[in-house]
Amino acid sequence: MSDSPVPEWASFFSPERFAIFVERLERALKNASVRYELDLETGSWKELGDTSGKVYGIVNLAQICNQMPMDDWDSEIEPFLDRIRGAHSEAEVPASFEEVRPILRVRLFAAESVDPSMLVTKQVAPGFITCLAVDLPDKILTVSPERAAGYGVPLEELFDIGFTNVMLTSGVERREFQVSDEAEIVSLSSDDYFVASIALVLTKFLGIEPPYGRLVAVPARHQSLSVSLTKASALGALGPLIHATRGMFRDGPGSISPYVYWVLGDRWERLEVEIGEEGVGVEGPNVFIEEVLRPLLE
Repeated sequence: MSDSPVPEWASFFSPERFAIFVERLERALKNASVRYELDLETGSWKELGDTSGKVYGIVNLAQICNQMPMDDWDSEIEPFLDRIRGAHSEAEVPASFEEVRPILRVRLFAAESVDPSMLVTKQVAPGFITCLAVDLPDKILTVSPERAAGYGVPLEELFDIGFTNVMLTSGVERREFQVSDEAEIVSLSSDDYFVASIALVLTKFLGIEPPYGRLVAVPARHQSLSVSLTKASALGALGPLIHATRGMFRDGPGSISPYVYWVLGDRWERLEVEIGEEGVGVEGPNVFIEEVLRPLLE
């Protein structure tokens, strides 16, 4: 851990608020009779004696608490612990395909944040992974490989159904943010936990594929951002897009990725950028420079 009393993942906290958050979290764990080991450097904890190796993150919880009055923290922390410890309660996931079909969803995560051995997952882009989940009235549960196999339906079809359900039920709010006369950022947001998945099917959701693709960011579970690359002036949105993405990733809740990607069809490439006093410089990948930057600027 750094010399700062607040680790990097919790930089939105003041040292005093961070100390109070940790104190409240540990009190809730003790009240739940959990023997735990807390790792503040990575923002996680695990139960002592649990041989499954399961690790629980606290970053999302910290982000939620940071946006609430401290007097309300206890009422958020205790239910949160109950939810994540019961997140794999498979008995509540419907066993029949007809029953699960209308509530099947696809959820997007940062690849390093989930254990793919316990879930039905699909690698969709660098740094991202999707999993099958069900949207119940009071909770979201993931679908295990064993339960999915019991449906007798190809996994590709299950994911297609999940994506369709997300697009139909997420209650997406679309907003355009004009950053210059000819450059805008499109935001898709919702309180729904699955709306971030729409970033993977933007052409289906927004319409025609722009000739040079899109710049896409998925900073957190409730929002995605994109810029259509139709002409050189659209590149003026890159700097604001990067700053917005990093801020939303830091603050959460439900942080996913701080990076901006170039997306064309099913192809995702993470941009390599340098931000200096003179603005944003794109250092890679070479395919983006050769196929997008140079043709647009010429």
